[in-house]
Amino acid sequence: TFDIDAHGIINVTAQDKGTGKEQKITIASSNKLTKDEIDNMVKQAEQFADADKKKREEIEVLNQAETATYTVKKSLDELGDKVSNEERAKVEAAINDLDAARNAKDIEQVKQKMDALYKAMEPISQKLYQQEQAQQQAGGPGAGPGAQQQSQESQGGKDGDFVDADYKIVDDE
Repeated sequence: TFDIDAHGIINVTAQDKGTGKEQKITIASSNKLTKDEIDNMVKQAEQFADADKKKREEIEVLNQAETATYTVKKSLDELGDKVSNEERAKVEAAINDLDAARNAKDIEQVKQKMDALYKAMEPISQKLYQQEQAQQQAGGPGAGPGAQQQSQESQGGKDGDFVDADYKIVDDE
């Protein structure tokens, strides 16, 4: 069992059910903070709250920039020859600019360069989605007679040799 009293002292008791032996331990804090120390820590936390918030926002923006860089590089690698050299050069220049701003830790520049990177990648994404839609409209996978034939085979063979019937269970008792 665990018991915590009003002073923060923990009393732990364990009993072996087989032998009936009981062990006890008490855990108490060796050094407690005084009320003045606690008040001082609370004041410091309030004093530095704005600085902490600003630092957190900076770190989040830098992390977003790193994620954007990684994602765009991965997309370029996956697309390979589908991206023209001119488009690839624009995106890679935007990546380099974003990396430079990120290394300088200039948050406003990072935000601007991240927007520039997304704008450089946008025409590539639009072109790919348009190509994908054109392929689907031209009879992409799953739209031809092969799909219907497969579904018929899964229902009952090539010739449809199955019988749908109703039945009743009759007990002889």
